[in-house]
Amino acid sequence: MKFSNTLPPIPFDPKLLTNPFDSMRFVRYRTTSLETSHQHTLHAEPDLGIPIDLIDPSTYKATPGAALPPEDAVLIQVGAAETPEVKKKKANVREKPSTSVSWLRRHTEYISDYEQSTKKVSRADSIEARVGHATLKRAEKDKRKRTREEVVDAIDQGFEAAKEIPVHPTDPSLKPLEILPVFPDHDLWANSYTLVTFDADPGRPRAQKQALLKGFSTEAEAEVGLAKQSFVAYLVPKNDGNDDEGKGKKKVGDEDDEGAAVEEVDGKTAEYEWVREYSFRKDQQHSATYFFVWDDESVRYNEIQAKIVLDKIKSQAAKDAIRRQARPSHSYVTTRNPTEDELEAMELARDALAPF
Repeated sequence: MKFSNTLPPIPFDPKLLTNPFDSMRFVRYRTTSLETSHQHTLHAEPDLGIPIDLIDPSTYKATPGAALPPEDAVLIQVGAAETPEVKKKKANVREKPSTSVSWLRRHTEYISDYEQSTKKVSRADSIEARVGHATLKRAEKDKRKRTREEVVDAIDQGFEAAKEIPVHPTDPSLKPLEILPVFPDHDLWANSYTLVTFDADPGRPRAQKQALLKGFSTEAEAEVGLAKQSFVAYLVPKNDGNDDEGKGKKKVGDEDDEGAAVEEVDGKTAEYEWVREYSFRKDQQHSATYFFVWDDESVRYNEIQAKIVLDKIKSQAAKDAIRRQARPSHSYVTTRNPTEDELEAMELARDALAPF
């Protein structure tokens, strides 16, 4: 016979109670007084041979009024007395490079930033060839104030020197076949010229004579990850003379049999073909640059206002954005005569050449 003593069922539902005591009170680490009173030795690496004490900062506190060691007092002296050896060494050091350079031909001066210095070299270098010595002497002579007679004499000497036949700098036996004067291009000085450099040949030679560069921009497209971009479009005439339709017709910029340019007609419209797009950057190192035009009687020069470098756009996403936003189905160019304001600006540009 088996007797069992079972517990009665729980009269309520089970509940989770919050423990009011800290559960870490029996396992939290506590330092003893032995550990807190013990001082550990810190091993600091010597800095430039100077041992550093990280425990006691008062070690480096200077005593007021204490005298410096003799070896330290020399370091803080202003205008300390120099030994004869130091003075001799400083006297032998040249304060600027000599203008005598053996690997340059005579009458050529070595130019550097040191030439702007006011200090002069008192010792001549007898080993290297003296370069530009006469030029430097003339420069020193010209610094003094010249009289009116000396100025007139210098101008006359300049005209006389211009009449002489120029001599080749390396081969005096060579003689010039023709000497042409050089003047500013008064007729085209009012125009603005830009030197454009392509990364590759842009197109056909005949089409290049009438090609146009037009700036465009596209808006940003966040869905494809494209930012706003600016570019240059290269356009050429639709009929550039290679087909039958363009044969026998005069175009703007073409030349006739006598070589004179065909006059532009106001309101003339021509269809242009969109060839490709280029990204562009402006040459920041651009300085004053001129180009020359030769004719039978003289040489004329004009100034290049800016330099631009063009590179083909290689990103396919950028090309697609240009086709969607900026590339037109047809391109037409209409010529016109200059406005009154443009004519006035051109006349002012020509007036700048009046002294010449």
